[in-house]
Amino acid sequence: MEGALCGNPAQDIFHFDIGEPPRRVSIHKSLLQRVSRPLSALVSNGMRESQEGCVRLDDVDSQTFSRFVEWLNTDTYSVPGAPDSKSVSDRGDECQSDVTSQSALLPTWEVDGDVCPTSEEQMFPHRRVSSRQLDLPGVAIRPIVRQIDQTQGQSLDTYESNLHASCFAHAKLYVFADQRQISALQRLTAKRLQETLQTLNQSAEQALLITSLVDYAYENTAGMDMEDNTLRRVMVEIATEQLERLIPSPVFLELLEEGGQFVMDLELVATAPGKSQRPAVRLKKALHESWKSQWNRYAYEVPRRTNKPIAKDTAWDRALYKIRDGLTRPETTIATLLRTEHIGLNAYLSWRKVPDYPSPLCPCGNGTQTPKHILLFCQRQIAGRSAMLRAAGTTDYRTLISSTKGLKAATAWFLQQGLLAQFEVAREMAAGVVLGPGQEAQDLADGLPDARLDDRREDLPGDLPDGTMAGLAGRLADRPTNN
Repeated sequence: MEGALCGNPAQDIFHFDIGEPPRRVSIHKSLLQRVSRPLSALVSNGMRESQEGCVRLDDVDSQTFSRFVEWLNTDTYSVPGAPDSKSVSDRGDECQSDVTSQSALLPTWEVDGDVCPTSEEQMFPHRRVSSRQLDLPGVAIRPIVRQIDQTQGQSLDTYESNLHASCFAHAKLYVFADQRQISALQRLTAKRLQETLQTLNQSAEQALLITSLVDYAYENTAGMDMEDNTLRRVMVEIATEQLERLIPSPVFLELLEEGGQFVMDLELVATAPGKSQRPAVRLKKALHESWKSQWNRYAYEVPRRTNKPIAKDTAWDRALYKIRDGLTRPETTIATLLRTEHIGLNAYLSWRKVPDYPSPLCPCGNGTQTPKHILLFCQRQIAGRSAMLRAAGTTDYRTLISSTKGLKAATAWFLQQGLLAQFEVAREMAAGVVLGPGQEAQDLADGLPDARLDDRREDLPGDLPDGTMAGLAGRLADRPTNN
């Protein structure tokens, strides 16, 4: 029997290099193959690790791995502060007796030796490894919890220190088992952690402990459904039971403010039918306050919106001169009008109480007629807008009229729209229209890009004297303003 189990001792042993400096732990392959499919593949799939018979685990500390080895041999494990931990096993009947019998015949052992240069990354691509580490080896936690733990940890008595270490020993071993699909060990660690947490008394340190464990569980396990993640389920149930004393804890409120899957799971369990309504009401109030605080903080941190024109909201320096480089005189004037917003659009004219302009709304019906509305949103000024924005290289309004490239594109486009009668002649000149002696107004109108001028062709002169723009300018000056 012993020969059948052992075979070639050198070939039947697999080595793990754990910790820093690395220590080599050797385990019989048959034990690994019976408890975990990923570990079975690791030792027997023919890849480099299985051929060399060793792998280095960088994501597990030596204490957690030692508890895993202890569980392989005894179906239980010990934790700090509990040397007489009772043996509780939920392992399947199909493998329990065989593994136990082989454990007696083939004990694991630990030796020092050369470290294995191989890696386990390719074997467990789904593993989540957090870069945020607590002082306890391998405990991932967010920085604020670590900071509070460091400041308050010195005041914990021996019982609370052992309790903290014991709970994290269970949680870390669960994560190890979860990453390697060792379901029996997952059930055992979750059960023992729940039994330990149910003995807690009311103290600020233990509220911190629960918060830290919740954070660790959600940082280091995957999955959206609590039913598929026993550790998350345990922590949500414990948090629900202890909600009355957790809510006053600042660190727990901070966890609520972070939102995420835990908050959704907690609200789901706390408000489930049959649960006490008092914790549920307090939770909803706490969530409301946390979201309110989060919004206020967001509103304070985000640069405040201002109704000031861009020109008034910009520091005065020499760079302001450069943004007008390359502009024609009409474009320079338009740039000033756009940036100061002192421009003949409905919003400004209505604000100045100009007769016949009672409303600041744009004729398109979709907003106030301001420079920003015209440049970016007005449905009546769609023609050429996409090309203008591509030329400007931005869709941000402030950048559009505060940069040389953007201002050049914006002013040229605005000039083409024909919104302001004062720029009508400049617009036609910018379109490349040069009048010769005897040229008809029909030819002029055909060369203009805006159809609105075509509607008024009958107002244009048939012939312009001396081939100049004087006659056209005089006639255009008498036209009604187009708003």
